[in-house]
Amino acid sequence: MKRAARLTRRSAAHPGSAARAGGADNLHDAHKALAAIVDGASDAVISINGDGLITLFNPAAERIFGHPAALMLGGPMDRLLPVAVRAGHPALISRFAQSGVTQRSMGVGRVQGLRADGRMLELEASISQAVANGQVALTAILRDVTERVAQERLIETARDELAQLNRRLLEQEKQTSRKLAQGLHDELGQTLAALRLHWEAYRGAPGAQRAGMDERITSLVVQANRQIRSVLSDLRPPLLDELGLAAALDNEIRQHHVEKDAAEVGLQTSAEARSQRWSADVEYATFMIAREALINALSHAAAHHIGVRLSGNAAGLELRVEDDGIGMATDTHVGRPGHLGLIGMRERAHAIGAALRIDGALGHGTTITLSWAQEACDAGEAPCAASRRPEGVPREGT
Repeated sequence: MKRAARLTRRSAAHPGSAARAGGADNLHDAHKALAAIVDGASDAVISINGDGLITLFNPAAERIFGHPAALMLGGPMDRLLPVAVRAGHPALISRFAQSGVTQRSMGVGRVQGLRADGRMLELEASISQAVANGQVALTAILRDVTERVAQERLIETARDELAQLNRRLLEQEKQTSRKLAQGLHDELGQTLAALRLHWEAYRGAPGAQRAGMDERITSLVVQANRQIRSVLSDLRPPLLDELGLAAALDNEIRQHHVEKDAAEVGLQTSAEARSQRWSADVEYATFMIAREALINALSHAAAHHIGVRLSGNAAGLELRVEDDGIGMATDTHVGRPGHLGLIGMRERAHAIGAALRIDGALGHGTTITLSWAQEACDAGEAPCAASRRPEGVPREGT
């Protein structure tokens, strides 16, 4: 009791000491709260002193950069910076420290960093400065946006590819229209004109002369039919509807007039694939992908051998086009000759719910594989085209 009374009297006699003790406690609590906020932040918080040495490296910084705080505290920022900017970084920090500006974005609001494993980081960043006890402290808050930036770049690349593909399709449409008009006018038009003249002459000829004109008229009709089929084959191969995918691929390979010393092209089809019919959309998309892959290989691969393989049954199909040419990198393929054809192939595959894989390495050839499964379409797991049989093709067993 006496001790308590003395303490009470002492506190009453010196009220300032109690206030100071309370203020110190409040300041300590504030420091603890601030430390908890920094430690719990999802963004990296890194502080350096006037000498450029790290004084704060929060857990988020450890996670983002892959370095433990124990290694970074008291050391320079070099480990976190790309090699190309390390030499100029101290000057940038010094200029900001002398500017008097308390806070601003770094760079254009986004900078690059370097992880412990050597991967580059894309970071949204801001930097601030404060003076405490006569010492300047610079603090950077960094948000890892690497994945977002990668997605943005992929979207931008896809937009650029689609724009190029659209221009290519428009140009192909013009070329197809010119070729179609030329074929109809210069070839079929002249044949029909000759057929009309012979028919008019035939109608007015005596019976004895008609016998000799029958053969010529019949020949002109056959020629006109052949010219029409030739024009239509550029739009949609007749064999594809009449005999199926395997027969159309075989005919396509035969139609390529390969020059001497050019690549040797071969086709392999499984027994089931030779007799199997798939929906018209699937067969057409597969044929067009095979045609584009073949043209790319003949035009750009400098290959000696090109192999086309078709296998499948009612449950699905697989098409492979492989060459032993110069190959290519397996990233986006942008800028490579024929890369727009690859984009077109991907779009055709997507339209029927198929998977398109492109494997290749520089100097080791290229393999393009298309895989389509009826099961994915039936389950609604893929944006498949409407399943319908080619016109005029009977169902099995009928």
